[in-house]
Amino acid sequence: MCSGSTAFALEKMFVRSGCTGKIAVHLDEGPTGFPEPPGRQEKDYKTRRKAEFDAGRKMAGRCLETLGCPDHTIGRGPHREPIWPDGIAGSITHTDGLVIALACEVPAMASLGVGIDAERLGSVEDDVYETVFTKKERLFLARVNAADRTLWATCAFSAKEAFFKAQFPLTRGFVDFPDVEIAFDTEIVETGTLQLKHHIAALELYRIVVSYRWLRDFVVTAAVVLKTTD
Repeated sequence: MCSGSTAFALEKMFVRSGCTGKIAVHLDEGPTGFPEPPGRQEKDYKTRRKAEFDAGRKMAGRCLETLGCPDHTIGRGPHREPIWPDGIAGSITHTDGLVIALACEVPAMASLGVGIDAERLGSVEDDVYETVFTKKERLFLARVNAADRTLWATCAFSAKEAFFKAQFPLTRGFVDFPDVEIAFDTEIVETGTLQLKHHIAALELYRIVVSYRWLRDFVVTAAVVLKTTD
């Protein structure tokens, strides 16, 4: 994938979702699977995860440079969440083969949370469906063909992850997968918007938009949680 055109396409997702300030997206193909000889799987996994983490922070730093904050170091909160400068909302995602960071200006008189997530197609195995999806979601997935099931399962899982990231800076609360439900459409296209339902009292006054983009071997989802006070 072409990083420049892909970054622009992802920026447009957040603009359509309600972000009005300046936006920066930077991405990299990222670390891929490390060799795993017998007895070294755990060590190699930790090495790969650290490489992904470092690549994500590097992309986040580039986002801040784009927004005019080149000297800010992104800290880490008590729950491993990135700490962004005042007036900036951001999110980082890293998976095997793709790292993306997003940062955007928070509009005046507004509360804004943003989340981005990328998942490789097929990474959501059916043995986790009971944990990840609601009964209604599982019924839908059981009705569609295998190819669509792979697409929608990956997309829904990613959308929930993106939403969790977007809401956390605003509520400081953790949300379980079954607490959020995705209303599936009849088909998945290259890019679109998802209907998301939740029962989180702290977000009742917020506007929530979740969208997705299918990028070859990956699904990337964007979540925007916004409340204006004007």
